[in-house]
Parts: sequence; C-alpha cells; structure tokens
Amino acid sequence: MKHYSILLLILLATACSVKRTGEKTGEVVGEFIKGASSGVQNSFKVEVELTPELRQRGLELGKIIIANDTMGVDNLVSVYCIFNQDFDDTVMLKAFDNQKLETGRSKKIIKAKKDDAGFYDFAFDRRANLDAEDCRLVLQ
Repeated sequence: MKHYSILLLILLATACSVKRTGEKTGEVVGEFIKGASSGVQNSFKVEVELTPELRQRGLELGKIIIANDTMGVDNLVSVYCIFNQDFDDTVMLKAFDNQKLETGRSKKIIKAKKDDAGFYDFAFDRRANLDAEDCRLVLQ
C-alpha cells in the first residue's frame, strides 16, 4: 500500500490538468494540488492578453496550456497561435503577478505563413510562479 501512495504522489506531482474557457479568450483555468500530503485541490486562473499590434498583424490565440518541467514546477506555457497573415518576428511572453509586478519573460522566434497554426512553447524561470492566483500573461 505504501508503494501505491508513493506512486500516486509522483503522478500527482507531474500531472497538469488544464481546462479551456471560451473559444478565443486566451484564458486557461486549471487545477493543481496544494500540499500533496493533504490532497487539497485548488483552482487558478491565468489570463493571456494579445497586444493590439499582434492582432493587427493577423495573430490570434487558441488554447493555452500551462505545463510543468521535470521537477514539477509550472514554468512552461504552450500557446496555440493562429496566423491570418504571414508572420516572421520575435514575440515575447511576459508574466505578471496579481500585484502587476513582472515575474518573467520568454522570447520565441516565429516564422509562419497565412493560415498556419500550431503550439509554441515558452519556458520561464522556475521562480516565475505561473500557477499563482491571478497570474497574467501578455504576448507582445
């Protein structure tokens, strides 16, 4: 029985359950375990904003996934980008906490043709704390 408990804790530490709200809102609602020993689940909301400049250039957001690294830290963001125009530029995803303080940045070079779409991964410093309440992400 002890082995099953340890296996369950390992699975819980590495799992990331994400639910999407809205078709094109760029918001993610997920669940995470707070204190593996207590087994209490809490929800967190991550808001993603797309700058007007990127919207004008034909970029649209689809699903957003917050994932964890091999140590179980939620510091990876996968953004599904839809291109309504040709795109060739570097974009930056910035993370802010609930006090509007910047907590991290991640850059990605993106080259895509009109009507292309796909996931683009942004890795943040492990201290960015992307699973905190009211975390906000801005793609610019």
